[in-house]
Amino acid sequence: MLRRLLNFFRARRLEADIRDEIEFHRAQSSGSFGNSTLIADHMRDASTIAWLENVWRDVRFAIRLLARSPVFTVTAILSLALGIGANTAIFSLADAVLLKQLPVQHPERLRMIEWSSEPRFDMPSSSYDGDCEMEHGRHVCGSFSYPLFQSIENLPQFAGVIGFADWELIVTADDRSESALGHLVSGNYFRVLGVKPLAGRILTASDDDVSKPLTAVISYRYWTRHFGHDHFIVGRVVLLN
Repeated sequence: MLRRLLNFFRARRLEADIRDEIEFHRAQSSGSFGNSTLIADHMRDASTIAWLENVWRDVRFAIRLLARSPVFTVTAILSLALGIGANTAIFSLADAVLLKQLPVQHPERLRMIEWSSEPRFDMPSSSYDGDCEMEHGRHVCGSFSYPLFQSIENLPQFAGVIGFADWELIVTADDRSESALGHLVSGNYFRVLGVKPLAGRILTASDDDVSKPLTAVISYRYWTRHFGHDHFIVGRVVLLN
């Protein structure tokens, strides 16, 4: 295989060797020698990688054709670029929304708890928030009161129950304020998801005690973009809203 691969890169020398060998055998042959073109093809197939030769021959032929029609070539390249770009964007979105699993332990075991009820009165669609929607004429919501969360938190049917809610923030740190999207979460949030901290500590059940100081955990992306990988960020005080 190594010899065949080397012959692919020295095609001119190989062709010269094949011609010389055919001429030698023709001179030595006293009778009919046969079809020299067919013999040369067999010798070439035995001395190089045939499929690689064919691919390279097709590529050179295609390049010559494209060079003769530059307008068609540019149009084809732009069409391919647009098609590949659109498909890549669609797949990236589908991968993020449908295929890619959350970076937590056992993501396939996660479930969202919701409740539903018959509507007591008609509500316009604009009045629904991100936690509630209408499905088949029923109110379906993922929003629970905190006492209700506490009542189902230790049910034996669940390995763990966590509570969270979106929270739009204004974060003030180092005399600079900027908006951010965060979550209010229960103290067992990281433990149930099986997420460990890169630095500092994660929240614990004791952080649910309202008499204790508020504690925030920032994501790796937020740490990178807003604090420049500052390793002394742990314990720093920031102002939220």
